[in-house]
Amino acid sequence: AEPLARVRLDASLRRGDVVQHPFRDGGRTFVVGFPIDEHVANRVLARAGAVVLHAATVLVDGEAILFCGHSGAGKSTISRLAEDAGATVLSDDRTILTVGGDGVVRAHGTPWHGSLRRGSAGSAPVRAIYLLAQAAADRVEPLSPAAALGELYVRLIQPSVDAGELV
Repeated sequence: AEPLARVRLDASLRRGDVVQHPFRDGGRTFVVGFPIDEHVANRVLARAGAVVLHAATVLVDGEAILFCGHSGAGKSTISRLAEDAGATVLSDDRTILTVGGDGVVRAHGTPWHGSLRRGSAGSAPVRAIYLLAQAAADRVEPLSPAAALGELYVRLIQPSVDAGELV
């Protein structure tokens, strides 16, 4: 089976080629969208020192609360519940994180959303990060810094990078 499309970008991310496999009906319509847009955006963000995290983010009192999780963990569900309680949904699936010169971590909305289909172009300082895991009972357990870093790392949405993109 041929891939739907192949993308080749130069190292500067300023030029590239997209080669699309012809559709069965012979049509040549090509719409640039997911996942190509996300891949290119992730590369550009990485070069600016930002990361994209598989996390829903809600805004409460001007601060961001993130809920990380793999697909199906409940990110969109908790976003809907938070929205019903008065929070603003910044993103229900993917969140951009940046660290400012003042050391403050900020969460930013993205155009890539989950099943709730909510998002915003806003941003806010991060107040808390929670890891969602389905269980029989609700509970909150603190993680050690090492465990928390490991859980965040596996939830990064990061394409292959080159040495110039690592900070």
